[in-house]
Amino acid sequence: MSKRRNTLVFLIVLLMILPGCWDMEFIKDDRLIYSTAFDYLPDGKLMFTVTIRDSMETGGGAQQLNTVMKSVARTTRESRDLIQSMVKGKLSAYKIRIHVLGESVAKKNIYPFLDVLYRDPKSALNARICVAEGKAGEILQLNNVGPYFIGETMDEMIAGEEQMTVVPKENLSSIAPVMFDHGQDFTLPMIKKAEKNVQVTGAALFHGHHMTGKLNRQESTLMLLMAGRKEKLARLTIPVDQKQNPQQSNYITFEVHKVEPKMKVTVKSKNLIDVDFPMKLTVSAVEYPLGELSQKAVRQKLNKQLSTIFTASSQQVIQKLQQANCDVFGVGRQLIAFHHDVWKRLHWETDYRKVRFHPRVQVEIDESGIIN
Repeated sequence: MSKRRNTLVFLIVLLMILPGCWDMEFIKDDRLIYSTAFDYLPDGKLMFTVTIRDSMETGGGAQQLNTVMKSVARTTRESRDLIQSMVKGKLSAYKIRIHVLGESVAKKNIYPFLDVLYRDPKSALNARICVAEGKAGEILQLNNVGPYFIGETMDEMIAGEEQMTVVPKENLSSIAPVMFDHGQDFTLPMIKKAEKNVQVTGAALFHGHHMTGKLNRQESTLMLLMAGRKEKLARLTIPVDQKQNPQQSNYITFEVHKVEPKMKVTVKSKNLIDVDFPMKLTVSAVEYPLGELSQKAVRQKLNKQLSTIFTASSQQVIQKLQQANCDVFGVGRQLIAFHHDVWKRLHWETDYRKVRFHPRVQVEIDESGIIN
């Protein structure tokens, strides 16, 4: 009996001295921001657009509502405070799923818009971030795409394109260290408003805090393959002929099963930098109207043709990256790590464009479909 009494006293004392959840907040008391958009106006002020997700109890259960609101101010924090002044309840940012930057913002400097998010301990750092062609706020003004809210549509659409290796898999947390890395740059998904829908168009190229160029969907996929960032699927459609009728017979569509990129940075005399970039793609044909892939000679000829096409396409992608000063492959990071004396003599803002890349792509078709 004494042992039970001592145990009870101990538990009571423990309950008195242990801290509780002093910072607990109830979601039911908050107005949850689900997506945001940033645009510059001609006068230099910031237009901040948000979608706010609410839940309303009805006779048939809870009904989800989506409200679009916007404000014009000088800073991100001021913009959010203005929206707070127009809504009932407390605005909360910890459920944000996607941030959309207009081109006017992305090309100028994105960090001032992200600074407030990095400083807030309750920010959703796993939220996606993308760039909109034109004005980002106009996309959020759609509110709904069919039966789905616009924030949910963009989030799931980009997630699907990430799995198809069309756009890079990035979020607020992943781009933060790269933004301040002088030896590497990043890319972000790019979207546009298409009438009453939204379309993923490719990748926005960044150097430091600024958007400096863009890639289309196929170029973005090739860039990700070269970077060794293949996700669940990677599918490409390539023209292999120009004489066939109907037109679709001029193309082959294939899925990449395996990608083996290798990058070797070599410093030669007078600080000349060469980057040898061999890459092997093992693929399977998923659409080829001309058929005949069961024949070894036909497959070998097509392998050689595709290798030539992809080597040329890789060179074009690299040229766009260099024109945009976007070191997405981290050549500068290699120089910092293994050729630091050379790195200190370089001015990477201009010298990156002088790097000589030597891509070589080898394509091998290993499957040609069940009918073959």
